[in-house]
Amino acid sequence: MFMLAGVLFIAALPLPVLDQFAPDEAWTIVAKRGYLLIACFVYLGGFWVHGGQTVGMKAWRVKVVRDDGRSLSWKDAIWRFGASCLSLSAFGLGFLWALVDPTQRTWHDRLSRTHMVGCPEHHTQN
Repeated sequence: MFMLAGVLFIAALPLPVLDQFAPDEAWTIVAKRGYLLIACFVYLGGFWVHGGQTVGMKAWRVKVVRDDGRSLSWKDAIWRFGASCLSLSAFGLGFLWALVDPTQRTWHDRLSRTHMVGCPEHHTQN
């Protein structure tokens, strides 16, 4: 979460320029929110597609994979991100669903046909 907040902070730096060109326009609010949503997807989707783990997921030693065990494609990442937005927009109930689901899967896990798996700890020899 902290890394995503940092990414959004950097991504939001050019947004005040939009206000200079179109002050008090309703469409600018939608454009800004859409832009930041795309920035979230690029960050999360990029990590999911390339290695299956965000920085936080690496710390928790988990990664996201498709139900067939393969790595996510960009199409899978789009589905997972969209379904995650749905889970969050329902007051977070989609995330809390994992607490009552027998397989501990969230709504977005089920909708995107993906799930989290544990990663074994890597031991390095010196």
